[in-house]
Amino acid sequence: MDEPVDRFQFQCELFEEGFQQIQAQIRTLDEVLFKIKTGAVTLWVLLIGWAFGSGLERLLPLGFAIVFFFWLLEAMFRAVQLRYISKSRELSTFANDVQALDACFAKRAFPAGLVYPVGLRESEVRGLLRFTAGLFSGTVLPLYLMLALATAVVWLAAPLVVGEPPILMP
Repeated sequence: MDEPVDRFQFQCELFEEGFQQIQAQIRTLDEVLFKIKTGAVTLWVLLIGWAFGSGLERLLPLGFAIVFFFWLLEAMFRAVQLRYISKSRELSTFANDVQALDACFAKRAFPAGLVYPVGLRESEVRGLLRFTAGLFSGTVLPLYLMLALATAVVWLAAPLVVGEPPILMP
């Protein structure tokens, strides 16, 4: 005959599973963020090469659109990852808090929101704040600032290469 399931043991297993799932999501989002960066640089280089190779230097300002689009895209995914990182910290803090853990084991119950599936709900304002944090993240912003600066330099230097002034106003 099967032993009855101990609810607390079940919650312990779900807590562990939830923590592992959050770590897996963070790793997956790292891969997505890397692919976005790679896509941005690839498309930017393609545009610059195509503009010069075809003699259509007036297309160079499109580099700004590429930079802006990929910056927003990466910031969006970084904001999602920041939610998971925040939840991971919360779970780690709980697991390392001896008093909270002792109380949990004494009561044989976990606090709400710590057992898998882990709640990731947040307000729109909080989501906007995370998006803003993603925009200005030290892992997001530098690449896009560098690409924007490079676009400006290439666009302004194009007349030196082809002999025409840049189109500042259409």
